[in-house]
Amino acid sequence: MKKLLYIFFIIILLLNLTACNNIKTFKEKKPHKNYYTDLLITDIKSQNKYLIILLDTNFYKKVTMDKAECDLIKKSMLALNNDNFIDKPKDIPNKALYKIYFTFKNHKFVAEIYNKKYMCLYPWDGSYEKDYINMDSLPAAYNLFEFCKSIIPRD
Repeated sequence: MKKLLYIFFIIILLLNLTACNNIKTFKEKKPHKNYYTDLLITDIKSQNKYLIILLDTNFYKKVTMDKAECDLIKKSMLALNNDNFIDKPKDIPNKALYKIYFTFKNHKFVAEIYNKKYMCLYPWDGSYEKDYINMDSLPAAYNLFEFCKSIIPRD
């Protein structure tokens, strides 16, 4: 009886170890640098109703965006081109000054606004690295840091 139990235990152990070999231990590469931004733009274009909330991370003050503000954010996202998407910069601050939450019917996205130059974008449940965006080449009207600062002033 002990031998049978011992053999059963070894078989179960071996089956568990074999199953672990099928698990991917490394993340797959993102299809392209603006992968999450493309998903966000697709949702913005295809859905008429969605919620955008701006959060000041210093005082945790929240503001829900109205239709005009949502349209400006939409135009800012559409103004981005491939040159704006970069690898994670070495000089990016540790903490974002503002966060913008996008809530759609089936998806949620977060944009972290670090300063006038950098922001990143990712879905609530993403498995790839964030989209890092350099906003230097955007017109001032579409710079999301300036937009956030005008809605929730920090000074």
